[in-house]
Amino acid sequence: MIFLCFGMQKSASSFAWSLVKDFAQKLGFNQWLLRQKYIEDSDRRVEYQNIRNIEQFDYFNERIPEREILVIKSHWPITPELAEHIHLKGGSAIATYRDPLDIAISLLDVGKSERLKPLNKQRHVFSSILSIEDAAKRLPEAVEIANSWLANDFIEHITYENLCYETPDVIEKIVTIFNHTGHNISLESKSDIQKNYSNAEAAGIPEFNIGGVGRYKDKMTSEQIVLLKEKYSDFRQRLKFVDNGT
Repeated sequence: MIFLCFGMQKSASSFAWSLVKDFAQKLGFNQWLLRQKYIEDSDRRVEYQNIRNIEQFDYFNERIPEREILVIKSHWPITPELAEHIHLKGGSAIATYRDPLDIAISLLDVGKSERLKPLNKQRHVFSSILSIEDAAKRLPEAVEIANSWLANDFIEHITYENLCYETPDVIEKIVTIFNHTGHNISLESKSDIQKNYSNAEAAGIPEFNIGGVGRYKDKMTSEQIVLLKEKYSDFRQRLKFVDNGT
C-alpha cells in the first residue's frame, strides 16, 4: 500500500510526513528496508518522489506488498484520473495547507537563510527570493496545486494551524486512516507518538519550516496584504484561514 503525503511548500508538510512515517515504523514497516528490498536503486530516495501520473504510482504500488506500507511525500498536483486510480488501488493520502500570505513570509525567510550558506551550497530556487514580490510570484502555482488536492474527498485535509495548535487531533486523524486500512495502531504506539509530537514546537516544526501564523502583518505593507487577500480569497475562505483573526 502507498500512503501519500501531499503538501504546500512551507506548510509543515515534512512534519506531517514524519508523523505518518513514524506510525508506519510502529507497525513494523521500516521505510529504509522497504526501499532496499522492493525499489530499484535509482528510486530508493522514494520518500521525496513526486507522483505525477498513474504509471508512476503503479510503479511503486506494484512493488510494495498489499499488507505493507510505503510512505511517499509529494508536492506535485493530482489529476482527477490519478486521484480516482489511487483511491481504487487502496492508497491513502493526507495533504497539508497553509495561508498563502504566511507561505510568502516563510519563503522570504528561507531565501535569507539560503544566502547565508556558501554559494555552492545554496538552493537557487530559494536564494533568489529577495523580496515579498519575489515570494508572491510563487503563490499562484502553489495554490493551484493545492486546489487539485482539495478536490478529492478521500484525501485527509490538514492545515498548518491544525499541525501547530491541534497536533493531538491530527494524530487521531492519521490513526483513523491507518485503522481504516486494516492496520490497527496499538494504544501503546499511539501514546509513544503523542509523547514525541505533543505539540509542534516539541516535535520540531520550526526545524521543518520558518514562520508562524499571521507574521505577514508585520512584514507586508497594507497594500500588499489587501492585494494578496483578495487574490486568494476563495482559497483562504475554503480552508478557514480568514477565521484566524488574520
